[in-house]
Amino acid sequence: MYKLKNEISKAEVEIIFTLAECGLNPSRAARKLNIHRNTVIYHIGEIEDFTGLNPLDFYDLQKLLERVKADDEL
Repeated sequence: MYKLKNEISKAEVEIIFTLAECGLNPSRAARKLNIHRNTVIYHIGEIEDFTGLNPLDFYDLQKLLERVKADDEL
């Protein structure tokens, strides 16, 4: 069902956390990360392809956050 965290880059993990901090707003996340909004949108698509979860959906983002945090604790 879900793929492992090692298939998600460090940049994408950072985008997951930043999206949560910025209220699921890709433009605010891009400003906070000092990258272009389209780069954030690209990585969101990559995350969705890897995991089947949409980081712009509140419930999917919660699942992604739990998964990334659980993988960090190992």
